[in-house]
Amino acid sequence: MSNSDEIISLYEKYGFELEDNQNPEKYLVFSHRKGYFQNAEILLIDPNFDFHNLEEEYKETGFAVKINKYSSIDEIHSQLFAGFFLPLNNCKKLKQEYDRYARKQTEKISFCEYKFIPCRFVDDNNESRKNLIEYIYQRLFEKGPQLIIVEAAAGFGKTSISYELIKKLSVDSKGTVPIITELSKNRTASIFKYVLLTEIDSKFSSLSSELVTYEIKQGKVPLIIDGFDELLSKSHDDVQSDLSDSDEKTAQTMLSTIAQLLEEKSCAKIVLTSRKSSIFAGKLFEEWSDKYLPHCQITRIQIIPPVVSDWLDKSKIDLLHSRGIIFDDISNPTLLTFLSSQSNDDIASKFTSVDSILQQYFKILLEREQERQSLPLKVDEQLSLMESVAGTMASFKQSTCTSVEIKDIIRMSLGEDILEYLDRYSDFSKEDVPTEDEFLQKLSHHALLDRIPNTSNSIGFINDFIFGYLISEALTNNRLPDLSPKEIEEKYWNLMVTSYGTCSQKKRDALYRIITDNKIEFTPYEELHTDLALLHKTSHEYIRCYYESVYFGENVSLTSSNFKDCVFSCCTFNSCSISSDAFEDCKFYGCHFYEVEIIPANNQKNCNLIFSNCCGESELRKISCKEPILSSVNTETEYEKKVLEQYWRPGSDHADRRRLFSTLFKGYAQQDYDGISEAIDRLYGKEILLHKSNCIELNFEKMSEIREILGR
Repeated sequence: MSNSDEIISLYEKYGFELEDNQNPEKYLVFSHRKGYFQNAEILLIDPNFDFHNLEEEYKETGFAVKINKYSSIDEIHSQLFAGFFLPLNNCKKLKQEYDRYARKQTEKISFCEYKFIPCRFVDDNNESRKNLIEYIYQRLFEKGPQLIIVEAAAGFGKTSISYELIKKLSVDSKGTVPIITELSKNRTASIFKYVLLTEIDSKFSSLSSELVTYEIKQGKVPLIIDGFDELLSKSHDDVQSDLSDSDEKTAQTMLSTIAQLLEEKSCAKIVLTSRKSSIFAGKLFEEWSDKYLPHCQITRIQIIPPVVSDWLDKSKIDLLHSRGIIFDDISNPTLLTFLSSQSNDDIASKFTSVDSILQQYFKILLEREQERQSLPLKVDEQLSLMESVAGTMASFKQSTCTSVEIKDIIRMSLGEDILEYLDRYSDFSKEDVPTEDEFLQKLSHHALLDRIPNTSNSIGFINDFIFGYLISEALTNNRLPDLSPKEIEEKYWNLMVTSYGTCSQKKRDALYRIITDNKIEFTPYEELHTDLALLHKTSHEYIRCYYESVYFGENVSLTSSNFKDCVFSCCTFNSCSISSDAFEDCKFYGCHFYEVEIIPANNQKNCNLIFSNCCGESELRKISCKEPILSSVNTETEYEKKVLEQYWRPGSDHADRRRLFSTLFKGYAQQDYDGISEAIDRLYGKEILLHKSNCIELNFEKMSEIREILGR
């Protein structure tokens, strides 16, 4: 394509028509008509060309004429983008959007002003204390297509991360115009492509979706998509579990849309936040990224549980410790925000357990609600009502409702009690007794509910932690006797287990009994999550499962022969106790062991464990594994060759970039595993292999060394 052809193509993308290309070495003329207005742009290819006669000619025919001097295609592109997408105006809108979000969070919290606490995360197998927002921001401006995936448990701040990134971009977007969309707030979010087009039409109503899509691929319109997992009908968190046909099709469709935006010549920048899901892990994701995104930089970021010392000062920490409160149980942003707002005297006098912290949280919030809205409902009555509302929404498979729907659910939950509550107004308040509809309207604005802007006034709960806790309370307190636990989707069980995991053993046991009595079936990942959160130990056997970024925390006990032939990637074992025979024929990749107590088994056997790029595992390795036979230099090279052949098969004319850790052992006998593991570590040390958060990449910049080892 000639230079003039490139220029013409670019202008046409922006809706211009070519008026004159009789002398393309000197000038080009484009017109842009919109309603009453007619504009012409004379682009001077030759800066010495006398354009005055040409300018007068177009003015006489009614055009408003602009003279532009060509310097480079990139400069012209930047000018057109700035003129149509208005980056400076967009920065102001982004700041306004962030300010609305921050105000909303302050209203939700009510105890203190919203403040983002920097979170710790795992990237490429290592825990990082970098500034996460700055880290993502820098990635948005690196060359080439970028896919950044931020994964975290429910209620761990994924949406806050999205908006903090928006805040950063509002200060300096470097000429870009980002789009943010919250899929959890969009009740029509069932097809990602449709959601994206809807967001484009809403954000850029005067521009064509084709133009916006083009600029997304150019990297000038970064996408920030919050709650990407909301598009799946249910979460399948373990890569070994079977996806239903419909869910696999949905996952493939979502990935296909992403792949179209991140094609080889694209420079698109996409940030996705999501709960941990198999859509971004394991074989499906590996095959998709290898096939469709070989040239894309994929960054997976795992948000780890909050560290109490990042949120609370030493005096509060000492007080909580003296009250016997386990810090892993309060490692939740909702609880830590509340505790940070409480005085030391209140902590010393009122908090004896996590349950008492939650009780005080609701007491303060709901007593304020009585005063704010002149509600005649006592604290326990408000709580009972909201538990029923949460349980009903979960049974309807809805995390948000319209205003009409939420009032219907509230009315159904109140039953005959509504008459008693309305009668109380004559004694409780000086204001006129509200009508039933006015009363329901008050309750639809309750402090535990969140009216979501820009989504036809949808209403949901203030955060996933509260939503999950209230659903659990509804079930364990039998608020909804007609609700069968089997009707509840796994997504809501995940919220419930995560929230109730902070509670007392009595509450945790009650929820666990409901799960076992009703024979609720979970994926292996969710099954393990449930065991760790509710029991603090494992109660199942896990065979041939893949676990990524699982946190085995304080007071967790892993007993004998729980895990067989499993893979653990980027998992953290922190202050837990592990039987020396808890794992058999398992592989650990990029895992961290901190202050772990290893309990020797009575009849210790060789557990055949493989560790690669781990730290702190030496005691477990020493007790559970036989001393490996040291390889000779020749054998070392042979094992390195075996590893590299998993990327570059004999007879193939090219090498694949990515492989899962477990796939590097495929096709080899157990006695070869130690040699392969050591070879992986050596290749990592030579920077021939690069550790990533969910896979191991082949470093194509080391191709000469790769060829030498392979003998090609």
